[in-house]
Amino acid sequence: MTSAVNAFLELDEDGRGPDTPSLIATGNFTLTSGFPSNGAARWKNGTWSPMGSGPGPGTGTMVLFDADGPGPAAAQLIARQSNRLVSWNGISWSVIPGFPVIRALPPRRRGARDGTAGRAPGAG
Repeated sequence: MTSAVNAFLELDEDGRGPDTPSLIATGNFTLTSGFPSNGAARWKNGTWSPMGSGPGPGTGTMVLFDADGPGPAAAQLIARQSNRLVSWNGISWSVIPGFPVIRALPPRRRGARDGTAGRAPGAG
């Protein structure tokens, strides 16, 4: 990989089937083993390979979402890419529509808005 990795996740796309799980990496990289990867790569059977055309650089946190629990459908891989969520369907990445943009806010100083700034806790 050509740059930083932000997250790793084990993915077993066929559940309890015979296929072995993969290690998925997301990050700021654009090449994997000489191939364009655009932020996502898979380690399987001793080799790194790109995952489709990739979700885009800056991809980070990943989760597995299993909508039907122990049902027949496989868990869905979802990743945060910049200010959006993307999902992997086994072939390509797609943006999850309607997801609100979330930005981290700076921590609020105690008492900054309630008039107690500079007072000891419990002081009236």
